[in-house]
Amino acid sequence: MVASAIAILGGPTALLADNIQELVALTGAAAGLGLACRHRSGTTRWFLVALALSLAGATLGMLAWDLSLPGVGDALFVLGVAIAVAAIVPAIFGGLERGLLIGIATDALILFLTGVVLVASTADRDLTDDRTGLIGLVLLVATVAACAFALIGRRIRPAWGGPWTLLSGAAFIGASWWMWSGDAAAPTTVGLSDFTFSAGVLLIAFGGMTWSTRASYSPRYERLAPMLATVIPVAAILASLATAAIYHGGAVLDLVGIAAGAVIVTGVARQVHLYVREARALAAEHRAGVGLAAEISERAATLFSLQRLTPGATLEDTAREVCREALQLDGIDLAVIRMYGPDNSVVPVAIEGLGSRAARLVGHPLMPAHAARVRARALDGLWERAWDQVDNPYQLTLRDLGIHRTVNAVLRWHDAIIGDIGLGTCSVVSAAPLRDRLSTAEEFAVVASALLGPAKAERDQADAVRQTIRGVLEARSFHPVFQPIVDLASHDVVGYEALTRFDSGQRPDLCFADAWSVGLGPELELATLGAAVDAAKGLRSGVFLDLNASPRLLTHAGQLRDVLHAAGRPLVLEITEHETVEDYERLRDAIRTLGRDVRVAVDDAGAGVANFGHIIDLRPDFVKLDISLVRRVNANLGRQAMVVGMRHFSRTAGCRLIAEGVETPEEAETLTLLGVEFGQGYLFGRPEPIDAWVGARP
Repeated sequence: MVASAIAILGGPTALLADNIQELVALTGAAAGLGLACRHRSGTTRWFLVALALSLAGATLGMLAWDLSLPGVGDALFVLGVAIAVAAIVPAIFGGLERGLLIGIATDALILFLTGVVLVASTADRDLTDDRTGLIGLVLLVATVAACAFALIGRRIRPAWGGPWTLLSGAAFIGASWWMWSGDAAAPTTVGLSDFTFSAGVLLIAFGGMTWSTRASYSPRYERLAPMLATVIPVAAILASLATAAIYHGGAVLDLVGIAAGAVIVTGVARQVHLYVREARALAAEHRAGVGLAAEISERAATLFSLQRLTPGATLEDTAREVCREALQLDGIDLAVIRMYGPDNSVVPVAIEGLGSRAARLVGHPLMPAHAARVRARALDGLWERAWDQVDNPYQLTLRDLGIHRTVNAVLRWHDAIIGDIGLGTCSVVSAAPLRDRLSTAEEFAVVASALLGPAKAERDQADAVRQTIRGVLEARSFHPVFQPIVDLASHDVVGYEALTRFDSGQRPDLCFADAWSVGLGPELELATLGAAVDAAKGLRSGVFLDLNASPRLLTHAGQLRDVLHAAGRPLVLEITEHETVEDYERLRDAIRTLGRDVRVAVDDAGAGVANFGHIIDLRPDFVKLDISLVRRVNANLGRQAMVVGMRHFSRTAGCRLIAEGVETPEEAETLTLLGVEFGQGYLFGRPEPIDAWVGARP
């Protein structure tokens, strides 16, 4: 800096100070690079060594010039430049892929040839004038430009320090060379070229000491780099043309200059076209890469969401869980699952997102016309729609809450469409790419179908059963039949068991089981008992009426008591023993509330389902022997032993036996001898409507 100040002030020592400041700059830069080598390793260390040797060679060359040894100085200076180029170019171009390297080399060659043509068009034909040295400058400019293109291709942003600072130093040296070559008095005077040269040397040294070829990611630079790679080569060529026209004036307007200019303009136009195509291709590739990355991320997020899904306690709970997971995806503001009913209805069973106003739509069927359109669209499997036009309250509510677009996928179970899942967005920005998420909706639909399908099938089956049972109740498509119970000793009828027959021909036990499975068990049992009580009014007085009731019905003791009160005769309530009784004490309390004229019977004793503990806990008045013990009891000693055991047990427990399924006189006689008091079976009468027993003899 001192030497530069003395040189700028002028005087007899100005030229000496000028040479000193250049030598100090070169020596200091070489020494700094040498010291920096100690803190680096690998290829970076060798790169810094090469730069230090390059600047050392330039320093020795300048000393040779000062000592009036121009040939030696030129050789040393050229050697230093060669070492620098051999180090810098591989360091910058080493990270490029082949296609990009070829493109940069083509750009640099076009730029170099443009410069050569411009120089040649303004020089003598044998290139013997002072413009010949400009070709070296053109080579330097082309090399620096190629390095800049490579840095752009490697996505290394311009920064204070590193490769860009080094290139700017090379550009400073090139500018110094250009100014020095155009000034005939430069070797004997102090000029701007001298200080520009020193600044370039120091910038090269600083750029080397701060060298880093790591890509510096920046979204803005990512968008800017393709444009720079397109614009800078073209701008350099056009700037060369403009400089030649300004510097050489009309000399470039002769026939050679015009022809060269036409060739250059054509080359520029072709290069612009190629770069535009490449920029578009790169942009398309970038968009495809971004889209692929987004799709991979979407798939990963979807899979993570789907693996967390588990069936809930109810179909609605499961649907809500699926919708909540779908809301975790980016850009999704609404998730809805709708189920299709066998009556062509469409009912939202879960809506997540958009708050309570949207949630209130759950459970309310769509309007018939809207439901028909939805089910028709579902035949295509996947569909999307914009919410710019609506014509029903469901759509109006969602549009008012901000929905712009939805995508939908159907839910299938056993090749049948059972519903659909819809994903929606409130964002205008997200509305356009939402159509690309049909696959996401379909993936959620597959998992949702697996989770919801069994529950939906079970619910549909239950709805069908419920509809059938309600039809039976409304049409009263059942009727009671009665079978006599007789005293085995006298063969007198002591009572009738009331049984129910359904007009459909379905087995009564299955029909009652279906009714209980859909919550209509109490209604059906009470209705059939009421019909039996009404019909039994035609029976003669004095005999008891045996009615069948499940233990669960006794939880409705008040309604049962009202039905039994209308009988007007002794009653035996036969508790079916095919169900587990959880609380016998509560069951006995419920029976006591029915009235003192109601006695209790247990059926199917000895069939394997009943057990002695059940009889003891229930404390019945009658125990019915199962038909498996009664059939051919007269010829089977084992069955006889079982009957004797049951008779002994009944006397101990304080109850009386009724044998079911008595079909032959021999069976009846044997049972009488074994101490069984009452019998029931085809021998005494089949189950018949009330008309068959009105006026029957005792």
